[in-house]
Amino acid sequence: MMLSCALFLYEDGFFSYPGFVALETIIISSILAVLQSLDVFAAIKCKTVGKAKTNKAIKVATGADYESEDDEFPQKRMLKKAQKKM
Repeated sequence: MMLSCALFLYEDGFFSYPGFVALETIIISSILAVLQSLDVFAAIKCKTVGKAKTNKAIKVATGADYESEDDEFPQKRMLKKAQKKM
């Protein structure tokens, strides 16, 4: 899309209504491409798969599995409470 707009500007010129629309399309598409690439780089850098010592809040935010104490079996909860009392 951006290439076709640039080709249009090259062949027909800038000083016309379609020229301004083509330039606007190039500018908006460039801004969106930069913002999306920043999001992609952030997702690659913040990947938590395979890392055992990560913060639980980060795991939840990235969509990793999160287990709370309420999800455990009642026997495990009772065992933990008994260990805390000792």
